Amino acid sequence: RTLGASGQGKLATPIGIAVSDKIVYVSDSHLKRVFGFDANDNLIVTIGHEGELESPSGIAFDDVGKQLYVVDAGKHSIRVYSEGGDSLFSFGGRGSANGQFNYPTNVFIRNGKVYVMDTMNFRVQVFDLHAKFLSPFGSVGNKPGLFSRPKGIAVSAEGFIFVADAAF
Repeated sequence: RTLGASGQGKLATPIGIAVSDKIVYVSDSHLKRVFGFDANDNLIVTIGHEGELESPSGIAFDDVGKQLYVVDAGKHSIRVYSEGGDSLFSFGGRGSANGQFNYPTNVFIRNGKVYVMDTMNFRVQVFDLHAKFLSPFGSVGNKPGLFSRPKGIAVSAEGFIFVADAAF
Protein backbone atom coordinates (compact mmCIF):
# COMPACT_ATOMS: atom_id res chain seq x y z
CA ARG A 1 0.00 0.00 0.00
CA THR A 2 1.38 3.40 -1.00
CA LEU A 3 -0.01 6.81 -0.06
CA GLY A 4 0.57 9.98 -2.03
CA ALA A 5 2.29 8.44 -5.04
CA SER A 6 0.16 10.26 -7.59
CA GLY A 7 -2.77 12.56 -8.14
CA GLN A 8 -3.86 15.57 -6.15
CA GLY A 9 -2.34 14.18 -2.93
CA LYS A 10 1.07 13.44 -4.47
CA LEU A 11 3.74 13.88 -1.80
CA ALA A 12 7.13 15.51 -2.41
CA THR A 13 8.98 15.25 0.93
CA PRO A 14 6.90 13.30 3.46
CA ILE A 15 8.26 13.74 6.98
CA GLY A 16 5.73 12.76 9.63
CA ILE A 17 2.80 10.39 9.94
CA ALA A 18 -0.11 10.09 12.37
CA VAL A 19 -3.26 8.01 12.32
CA SER A 20 -6.78 8.59 13.61
CA ASP A 21 -9.50 5.98 13.41
CA LYS A 22 -10.57 7.48 10.05
CA ILE A 23 -7.58 9.26 8.53
CA VAL A 24 -3.87 8.69 7.86
CA TYR A 25 -2.15 12.09 8.04
CA VAL A 26 1.20 12.75 6.35
CA SER A 27 3.19 15.98 6.71
CA ASP A 28 5.16 17.21 3.72
CA SER A 29 7.83 19.81 4.44
CA HIS A 30 8.41 20.74 0.80
CA LEU A 31 4.72 21.25 -0.02
CA LYS A 32 4.14 22.94 3.37
CA ARG A 33 0.98 20.95 3.99
CA VAL A 34 -0.41 17.97 5.84
CA PHE A 35 -2.44 15.54 3.75
CA GLY A 36 -5.12 13.21 5.09
CA PHE A 37 -5.98 9.94 3.32
CA ASP A 38 -8.90 7.59 3.93
CA ALA A 39 -8.77 3.78 4.17
CA ASN A 40 -8.83 3.54 0.36
CA ASP A 41 -5.81 5.85 -0.01
CA ASN A 42 -7.97 8.73 -1.29
CA LEU A 43 -7.01 12.27 -0.34
CA ILE A 44 -9.84 13.60 1.83
CA VAL A 45 -8.29 16.60 3.61
CA THR A 46 -5.46 19.05 2.97
CA ILE A 47 -4.26 21.05 5.96
CA GLY A 48 -2.45 24.36 5.76
CA HIS A 49 -3.39 27.22 3.47
CA GLU A 50 -0.77 29.37 1.70
CA GLY A 51 1.71 30.75 4.27
CA GLU A 52 0.17 28.93 7.24
CA LEU A 53 2.83 26.23 7.59
CA GLU A 54 6.47 26.85 6.79
CA SER A 55 8.10 23.51 7.52
CA PRO A 56 5.72 20.89 8.93
CA SER A 57 7.55 17.92 10.38
CA GLY A 58 6.43 15.69 13.24
CA ILE A 59 2.71 15.18 13.80
CA ALA A 60 0.59 13.43 16.43
CA PHE A 61 -3.12 12.75 16.75
CA ASP A 62 -4.98 13.01 20.06
CA ASP A 63 -7.58 10.23 19.96
CA VAL A 64 -9.56 11.65 22.89
CA GLY A 65 -9.89 15.27 21.74
CA LYS A 66 -9.78 14.32 18.05
CA GLN A 67 -7.10 16.92 17.33
CA LEU A 68 -3.99 16.86 15.15
CA TYR A 69 -0.81 18.48 16.51
CA VAL A 70 1.61 19.63 13.80
CA VAL A 71 5.17 20.71 14.52
CA ASP A 72 6.21 23.62 12.31
CA ALA A 73 10.00 23.69 12.62
CA GLY A 74 10.31 26.78 10.43
CA LYS A 75 7.90 28.82 12.54
CA HIS A 76 9.14 27.31 15.82
CA SER A 77 5.61 26.44 16.84
CA ILE A 78 2.93 23.78 17.17
CA ARG A 79 -0.34 24.19 15.26
CA VAL A 80 -3.43 22.29 16.35
CA TYR A 81 -6.20 21.27 13.95
CA SER A 82 -9.52 19.50 14.18
CA GLU A 83 -9.72 16.02 12.70
CA GLY A 84 -11.23 17.58 9.58
CA GLY A 85 -8.44 20.13 9.19
CA ASP A 86 -9.83 23.29 10.77
CA SER A 87 -7.15 25.41 12.49
CA LEU A 88 -7.91 25.59 16.23
CA PHE A 89 -4.90 27.23 17.88
CA SER A 90 -1.11 27.39 17.90
CA PHE A 91 1.55 27.82 20.54
CA GLY A 92 5.27 28.43 20.82
CA GLY A 93 7.42 30.89 18.93
CA ARG A 94 11.18 31.16 18.63
CA GLY A 95 13.17 31.41 21.82
CA SER A 96 14.63 29.50 24.72
CA ALA A 97 12.16 30.38 27.49
CA ASN A 98 9.65 27.82 28.70
CA GLY A 99 6.97 27.42 26.05
CA GLN A 100 9.21 28.69 23.25
CA PHE A 101 11.02 26.52 20.70
CA ASN A 102 14.14 26.52 18.59
CA TYR A 103 13.53 24.25 15.59
CA PRO A 104 11.24 21.66 17.17
CA THR A 105 11.10 18.41 15.22
CA ASN A 106 8.63 15.99 16.75
CA VAL A 107 5.64 15.62 19.03
CA PHE A 108 4.05 12.74 20.93
CA ILE A 109 0.80 12.58 22.91
CA ARG A 110 0.18 10.25 25.84
CA ASN A 111 -2.25 10.44 28.78
CA GLY A 112 -3.31 14.03 28.18
CA LYS A 113 0.22 15.36 27.79
CA VAL A 114 1.93 16.74 24.71
CA TYR A 115 5.68 16.04 24.53
CA VAL A 116 7.59 18.29 22.12
CA MET A 117 11.14 17.59 20.97
CA ASP A 118 12.66 21.09 21.14
CA THR A 119 15.67 20.11 19.07
CA MET A 120 17.97 23.13 19.02
CA ASN A 121 17.21 23.96 22.65
CA PHE A 122 18.31 20.35 23.40
CA ARG A 123 15.30 19.57 25.54
CA VAL A 124 11.83 18.10 25.76
CA GLN A 125 8.97 20.36 26.75
CA VAL A 126 5.75 18.97 28.18
CA PHE A 127 2.34 20.66 27.81
CA ASP A 128 -1.25 19.78 28.49
CA LEU A 129 -3.63 19.34 25.54
CA HIS A 130 -4.54 23.06 25.66
CA ALA A 131 -0.91 24.25 25.33
CA LYS A 132 -0.40 25.00 29.02
CA PHE A 133 3.32 24.58 29.75
CA LEU A 134 3.98 21.90 32.38
CA SER A 135 7.72 21.16 32.49
CA PRO A 136 10.98 20.89 30.54
CA PHE A 137 13.88 18.48 30.81
CA GLY A 138 17.21 17.98 29.11
CA SER A 139 20.20 20.05 28.11
CA VAL A 140 23.07 19.93 25.65
CA GLY A 141 25.88 17.41 26.15
CA ASN A 142 27.38 14.13 25.06
CA LYS A 143 26.73 11.97 28.10
CA PRO A 144 23.72 9.76 28.95
CA GLY A 145 20.74 11.94 29.82
CA LEU A 146 21.97 14.88 27.73
CA PHE A 147 21.14 15.69 24.12
CA SER A 148 23.29 16.49 21.11
CA ARG A 149 20.99 16.10 18.09
CA PRO A 150 17.59 15.03 19.47
CA LYS A 151 15.03 14.31 16.78
CA GLY A 152 12.33 11.78 17.73
CA ILE A 153 10.28 11.20 20.86
CA ALA A 154 7.89 8.54 22.15
CA VAL A 155 6.35 7.76 25.53
CA SER A 156 5.47 4.25 26.68
CA ALA A 157 2.21 3.34 28.40
CA GLU A 158 4.21 3.17 31.64
CA GLY A 159 5.42 6.76 31.20
CA PHE A 160 8.99 6.08 30.07
CA ILE A 161 10.15 8.79 27.66
CA PHE A 162 12.33 7.73 24.73
CA VAL A 163 14.33 10.23 22.70
CA ALA A 164 16.08 9.41 19.42
CA ASP A 165 19.33 11.37 19.30
CA ALA A 166 21.00 11.37 15.88
CA ALA A 167 24.44 11.95 17.43
CA PHE A 168 24.33 8.76 19.48
